[in-house]
This record gives sequence, C-alpha cells and structure tokens, in this order.
Amino acid sequence: GFIKNQPYLKYAKHINCDSTSGTTLEQRICLNIKLRRVDSIMLSKFNQVLSKIENDSLISVFKTHQSHWEAERKSIGMLKSEGYEHSAEAIMYMHYMIQATETRILTLDILFLQIR
Repeated sequence: GFIKNQPYLKYAKHINCDSTSGTTLEQRICLNIKLRRVDSIMLSKFNQVLSKIENDSLISVFKTHQSHWEAERKSIGMLKSEGYEHSAEAIMYMHYMIQATETRILTLDILFLQIR
C-alpha cells in the first residue's frame, strides 16, 4: 500500500505522463501510476486463472505461489535499487517492479489459455 500513498502523488493531476519534461518528480509519479495499473491487471489475470481451477488444493497452492512471487519481486526490486539514493532509488525500484509484473502478466495469460 505504500506505493499508492506517496506524498508526491498530490501533484499527479498536473502531470501528463505521455508528455513529460523528464524531471525525477514526473518519473516517480508516472512510474507509480503505471506500477499500480500493471499490478491491478496482474491481479485480475491471476483471479481469472483461479476461476478456471476447480480443485481447492490447487487454488491454495497457486495463492501461496503468488504470495511468494510477490515477496520475491519486492526483494529483487530492493536489491536492484540498492546503492541508489533518493528519487533514483524509487525510480529503479518501480521500474523493475513494472518489468517483473508485465512478465508475470504474460505468464498468467499463457497459463490461462492452457487450463481446461
């Protein structure tokens, strides 16, 4: 929840992420918005996969796996942003989190198609 509660987001309504001047504030706002968007898409895709699984034990396994994946994504994001300071740390962290989440979305799409 900390991503959506960042104080700099109060300036989001003044930023057009399709046309920025490249300031770190704009980058942080736009990456934050994109991360929340892809995270929402990923959650929706995950729930679609779960809806196709009829076995409660497998549903539990998939939920546990998703929880572990989320923890791993966060840990790797922290590792990739380690050594950067201030805005650069946040930018690197969110950039990785977006990449990992987009990859997870593709994986869930493939899985969804393969479940009968």
